[in-house]
Amino acid sequence: MKTTLALVCIALLLIAAPASAAPVRWSGNGHYYESVGESLPWWDASAAAVSRGGYLATLTSAAENDWVRDNVLEGYSLLGGIQPPGSPEPDGGWEWVTGEAWAFTNWAAGEPNNWGDENVLAIYPGSGQWNDHPGSNFYPFLVEYERPVPLPGALVLLGSGLVGLMGLKRKKG
Repeated sequence: MKTTLALVCIALLLIAAPASAAPVRWSGNGHYYESVGESLPWWDASAAAVSRGGYLATLTSAAENDWVRDNVLEGYSLLGGIQPPGSPEPDGGWEWVTGEAWAFTNWAAGEPNNWGDENVLAIYPGSGQWNDHPGSNFYPFLVEYERPVPLPGALVLLGSGLVGLMGLKRKKG
């Protein structure tokens, strides 16, 4: 009975967890990157990235952009670029959520164009080029972490609960 309950708990966790690829480390800066398949508006995606221990990815060089495109990107995804209200349109005032310098860009042809009040950044799969995007549309997103990603709290709690359910005792040290 305990084993069956444990398997049901694991199955529920896997069903409820949003799709995402395991974070991958880029040796260029030592950061980790994760493609999160859950579709959210930009502001919610930014908050979700922070709650995961990171931030929406900031691609500040051609090498970083190309590496993420080739090793992490799974589809059209939101990035950590934002154009604050009142910025000159279509290409003024862009900044990274981290405050890093906005020195490198990889806009697709004709972008940014501010078509329909586009003030956040997204990346195309394949080319790795950028698009200014409406922040209210729901899309997957890329998270960047500056250190290894810890085991998610839900899995830690599940693991602790399973130990109890299975009747195993922890040794006191």
